[in-house]
Amino acid sequence: MSDTLTDGMLAVAILVLATATYAVWHGAPWIPSRRGERDALFKAAGMKDGDELHDLGSGGGAVIFDAARRYPASRVVGVEVFILPYLLSRLRKLISGRKYANVRIRYGDFYRHDISSADIVFTFQIPKAYGRLAKKFAECKNDCTVVVEAWPFNELEPLRAVKEGRHLTMYAYRGRQFRREAGSRRREAE
Repeated sequence: MSDTLTDGMLAVAILVLATATYAVWHGAPWIPSRRGERDALFKAAGMKDGDELHDLGSGGGAVIFDAARRYPASRVVGVEVFILPYLLSRLRKLISGRKYANVRIRYGDFYRHDISSADIVFTFQIPKAYGRLAKKFAECKNDCTVVVEAWPFNELEPLRAVKEGRHLTMYAYRGRQFRREAGSRRREAE
């Protein structure tokens, strides 16, 4: 094998490893969602055709492509920082032609992604990321539905919790809840 090819393969391996590490460090590893979890997500969110869904940490796109298929009049946005699942989701969209015209896939840190237009925001992160997530969700519209998988926010009462079979529970909140929580934290600090 030539040195150039070896160097290129090493660079790709380092890029994949670095972005995977960054993703885990900032919230969660890539774990593709199962159909029952997506069913619970859409039920918890009360999703309907025409809604705008943002999946923060969209991985290989299981949620965004299922949402686009079920709700073809909706706008669906996935944001992923781990390069491998990001590229897989881009490839899936490319291969599908116009089938997923309502899907947008963004590469990058979702903490820098604008969610102010979303009707629904979904993410699956570990609880250590919840403090930073709560600040991010304060950017949502008042009536935006925020759905998190597996663990509820300790300080907030969910609007509903949906569990399908043996799958993880989905917890739904409203955007305004995160602004109230941020405001009460500021008052406590003063």
